[in-house]
Amino acid sequence: MTYEEYLQGDVIISVQAIEELLACAIEDYGVNHSRIKRMDREEIAFSVKVDAPATSLHTLYHHVRQQLGLQLGNDVVSYVQFVAR
Repeated sequence: MTYEEYLQGDVIISVQAIEELLACAIEDYGVNHSRIKRMDREEIAFSVKVDAPATSLHTLYHHVRQQLGLQLGNDVVSYVQFVAR
């Protein structure tokens, strides 16, 4: 497995597709984001700047993890960090 792709069986998912899914899950929650940054080249991990109060980050995190788990499986994205602006 390279850092640019996640390989599971016969399915290859690009990191860009994972970033787009992450962006859609954030916007589906009703929050705007200004940046998604890949954090680690060995794992699939992201830092996201969002326009949201810090008090809503916990529920946003759970919503996004649920959506990523439904679409990709629970073991694909290892880490997501939200930073409120």
